Amino acid sequence: MGIGTDFDGGADLDGCYDVSELGNITLELVRRGYSEEQIRKIWSGNFMRVFRKAIEIAKELQSPPLTESFMSRHVAEVAVLSGGD
Repeated sequence: MGIGTDFDGGADLDGCYDVSELGNITLELVRRGYSEEQIRKIWSGNFMRVFRKAIEIAKELQSPPLTESFMSRHVAEVAVLSGGD
């Protein structure tokens, strides 16, 4: 869904050992041919898309009644967003 950091326990990534070197990830993505739009999605766009959808679904869940069609539509959608089958 996106890139996060775990500098106090995760595995090291060559060229990115602390927050001051996060830009190296962007440079490597550019070097490998990723577009500006793809890089934006990797850094924050995918997370924000899923987060906005989660908020939308949460608001709908707070407005009863829940219908069978609502549940079936959103269960499948959440599975797709989270990478599940």
